[in-house]
Amino acid sequence: MVTVRVVKSALLTALLLAAWVPGPVDARSGAERGFGVAAEEIIEVDLHKLTSLAWEPGDPVPDEIKRLHGKRVVLRGFMHASVQGDQRKFPMVTEACQCTSTLLPHHFVEVDLGPNARTGPKTGQFEVIGRLEIGEVEEDGYVTSLYRLKGRFY
Repeated sequence: MVTVRVVKSALLTALLLAAWVPGPVDARSGAERGFGVAAEEIIEVDLHKLTSLAWEPGDPVPDEIKRLHGKRVVLRGFMHASVQGDQRKFPMVTEACQCTSTLLPHHFVEVDLGPNARTGPKTGQFEVIGRLEIGEVEEDGYVTSLYRLKGRFY
């Protein structure tokens, strides 16, 4: 079972409010522009329970995990030891002492910091807040990832 709890810390609330900027005046409603809408709930997800799923390509993802697709989440983990140089994307794993061999697609979360952000190797545990995507991504006939998180370090 994946552990999910709503994060209600003053720090996260402050970060969300600081990041909120109303959009320009246009034909969209205020809600569509983020104006007058409460900050979106951030769900804390246990990375270990997410990545310890018994899964093989083509298997269905359990409903309790599928429900997290598209949600804003916070994940705590470590950067995989294979990361070298500045990267926009990197695998987030549950342990600091991971092997450097190829990871199975469901044993990590691919973190994407966005087109304008990069990071070098990071030591120690850290948090990333972002939008979680769940589903198989296939490249050259192989499933390369099951989980992706577009987000930022906090």
